[in-house]
Amino acid sequence: MSNPLFMTSFLIEYNRRSGEVDVTPYDSTKEATRARIAKTRTRTNRDIEVVAVGSPSIEALRRSHSR
Repeated sequence: MSNPLFMTSFLIEYNRRSGEVDVTPYDSTKEATRARIAKTRTRTNRDIEVVAVGSPSIEALRRSHSR
């Protein structure tokens, strides 16, 4: 069971055209945000959204952010 006081950060890369989703967990918001900035700067495909999100668990993330 996850601890609701502990938030894992996730980097989400979502391809709007294909619907493909890649989720990478990080131990801190700082790490996930740095990864988001780096990915956003270097991406060549503008159809890919890159976001960093905090969530108590991957399951909670899927419930709250599924499309």
